[in-house]
Amino acid sequence: MDAASHGSAEAGESSNTTTSSSIAGTSAAGPSSHNHDDDPPCHCWSNFLAEDKRVTEVTLNFALPPVRAELGRGIKALEKIISLAEHSADQDEGTANLLSPEARETFSSHRDTVVNSFETATEIVTTTPGYVCRKGSAEHERRYSQRHKALTDVEDELTRNIEDAEPLFKARDELLLAERRMRRRKYAQAAFRTMSIVTIPFFPLLSALFTAADMFGLSVVIAIQKAVFPDAGNELGETLERVVTLEKDLQRKVAEVKRLKDKLETRKAKLEERQQHPIATQLAGILRKIYLARHAAEGALFLQSNKRAREHLTVPIRDVVSNLRGMGDALESPEMITGPIASLSDDQCAVIDRALAILRTSPIVPATIDV
Repeated sequence: MDAASHGSAEAGESSNTTTSSSIAGTSAAGPSSHNHDDDPPCHCWSNFLAEDKRVTEVTLNFALPPVRAELGRGIKALEKIISLAEHSADQDEGTANLLSPEARETFSSHRDTVVNSFETATEIVTTTPGYVCRKGSAEHERRYSQRHKALTDVEDELTRNIEDAEPLFKARDELLLAERRMRRRKYAQAAFRTMSIVTIPFFPLLSALFTAADMFGLSVVIAIQKAVFPDAGNELGETLERVVTLEKDLQRKVAEVKRLKDKLETRKAKLEERQQHPIATQLAGILRKIYLARHAAEGALFLQSNKRAREHLTVPIRDVVSNLRGMGDALESPEMITGPIASLSDDQCAVIDRALAILRTSPIVPATIDV
């Protein structure tokens, strides 16, 4: 990449500094591409079918140490990226040094560490007993609405299928009625045949009448079979069985969907109850601060492309540090943000932002994230 292209890349990014400053404190979208009123992704409904067990809540003193350790690892990696940027700027060939394979690989490695540390810390918080999304979370409500709508749509579709199949079920009943009538005709025909044989020695005329009735009954039965049951026999029985199976299957599926909806509502009620617990409120508040700090950091380390605005959105390092401070306060560990990263001057921030602009657009570290 030549100097002119670097200049245009930096100019394009610097022109969005004002916009990105407001994004950093709210929703600087990164690899996880999420933007719902600053709410972290919700996983409360992922396993709503699982049997709810009694949750044994833990204290923050037990839950937070591993979270602090993971985030501390990410902050150290971010400090190394800042050192790389400042060190390169101090040299005469600063831009060339940033474009070297060693610098790009170092940047990529530390950037991965930052992202992984935030992901691990997030998982620790969300799997802590007692955690649930904060009350009023738009993302939490959206996920619930998605599942409720999906189940309702399936139930409505099955109900329509049953209504559409009603003529088939009615035809089945008519076939069964016709089949019973035909069976009665066969019984009557057999009786006429028996009487015609029995009465031959005594009443030849009566026997002839019974024989005529037998022949007439036989012709009627054959005609009915041809008209109503052209392939009567086993095929008719199998067809009727399939219709019965279809009706039972549709009814069973409707009942299953209703059961799932009941499960979902039960889960919702239990989550709403858990949202009232102090530990849930504390963990949700901590996760939100981690989420904002994560997306601010990713906004500084990744090249972000907003398809709707057709512009590059970046987050200045100053806003990243501000979000990290808020995260440290939420974790009751403000000392996490100390040392050089906590005392960056405006000039240092400008140098770091320019260096990150080059590293983000480096061809060996492609990381365009669609917001």
